[in-house]
Amino acid sequence: MKKNLILSGIGVALAFTSCQKNELKKNENSLSGRGLEVNATTTNPTWTNYFAPSGAWDWTAGDATISIPYVSSGVLTKSFFFHGDSHIGGITGTNPATATRNCMFQAVNNIRRFTHSTSAWESIEGNWGGSGGYAASPLKFEDGLAYWTTGTGYRLWPHHGFQDGTNIKVLMGKYDGSMVISKIYLGSFSNTTGTTSDIVCQPITIRNVNGAQTCLWGAWTIVSGSDVYIYGTQGTSIYLAKTTKANIGNGSTWSFLTAVNSSGVPTWSTTSTTPLNIAPALSDISNHLSVVKVSNKYVLIQSAKPVLDCGTGSAGRKIYAYAPKANPWGPFTNSPARKTLYTIPDANVMTYDAQVHPQLTVGGNSLIISYNVNDSWCSTIACNTGTEQRLASGYRPKFINVPVADIDGTLSTVQQTW
Repeated sequence: MKKNLILSGIGVALAFTSCQKNELKKNENSLSGRGLEVNATTTNPTWTNYFAPSGAWDWTAGDATISIPYVSSGVLTKSFFFHGDSHIGGITGTNPATATRNCMFQAVNNIRRFTHSTSAWESIEGNWGGSGGYAASPLKFEDGLAYWTTGTGYRLWPHHGFQDGTNIKVLMGKYDGSMVISKIYLGSFSNTTGTTSDIVCQPITIRNVNGAQTCLWGAWTIVSGSDVYIYGTQGTSIYLAKTTKANIGNGSTWSFLTAVNSSGVPTWSTTSTTPLNIAPALSDISNHLSVVKVSNKYVLIQSAKPVLDCGTGSAGRKIYAYAPKANPWGPFTNSPARKTLYTIPDANVMTYDAQVHPQLTVGGNSLIISYNVNDSWCSTIACNTGTEQRLASGYRPKFINVPVADIDGTLSTVQQTW
């Protein structure tokens, strides 16, 4: 799910994506050892298969794959996976490789709850009564609708979030028909919420960034005690805000990072509208990101901007890591040069939206990263009436394992930041 989205039409699922530029591609393996691809990266069939389509009346396809961990008595007990446009329902066929789904998605957001002790999944859907339509989306606007039809039409798409006591708090973006974000929302719900629930989200009034309300706040979050760091993207810039978990819904309490001195000490402001850009000076990267703590350092991971590539080319298919920094505010740079963690091999699909899920390997020496595949632009089956069938496996996440020592030789152990 992304900020500069692509909207393709009735039968095509919406994806948080942006168009890729290739001008830096020729340099990615020429700058230093960090520019080389990590050959030790492997596929993760366990987590990939968790998202394989099944015959159940449940979540059958979707994108984004943002996860929020839930810890009880110091033990990871649940992970909540958030999707954007999603298919909910049954599939035709029992073979995951050939099973098909209705070509038109029902939900503009969806939540799947994974219980780690039993590996059991539950799909949290809206209170839609099986009638179809956008009511299947559990996360709804303050008026109780998942999709506003007035004007250009608006939809709520999930960003990142965190655990607060026994609740899950997730930041959401309000996007119009041109895929422009105009408001940040907050959804809050119990970790035990029912599988058919309407979660009414509330808008957060946050001051403009660079004169516009187009900052995608919640691209990532890091919890530190009672505080939460909130990463936001605007174009290819990355900004950082800070508030408390309790005050996340009160935008006036958000402090923007405005400077970092030579000793790494940050300056925060509750009035500034021009926060410090902590992103690498690159134009070919996605506006989704992950910032993970490994050993005592922080690593920025992003994928390339996706492109409409239905062949076997590598454009938009790379996942990058940048040199680790001592603090969550970086700033992150491309010196030494970024390292290519993985070149996504899937053909005849668009690929996008790499997301790290650090709770799955906390205390370990590798990271599990998801990416999404989407065949909507590549399918030879049109979606004219919304009833045509497409491969269920053509719109879903896949997962890989990346050894942290191959990101940087000084790294060894994934740390908790939630």
